[in-house]
Amino acid sequence: MTGRRNVEVTVAAAEGDQMTAAASALTELGFDIDDEELVKNDYKQRFDHFGLDDLAEE
Repeated sequence: MTGRRNVEVTVAAAEGDQMTAAASALTELGFDIDDEELVKNDYKQRFDHFGLDDLAEE
């Protein structure tokens, strides 16, 4: 592979500081980050004891 933009890296993190640390680690390895895209997803769901409520109803 030659040229630029020939590697895609996906990072999942719980905190923004972890994303910064991952980018710093890539830079230390010699990667140049040309473009980055931050996708933030936040999922919330009521705790249901790992489905045990559904089993109790059966």
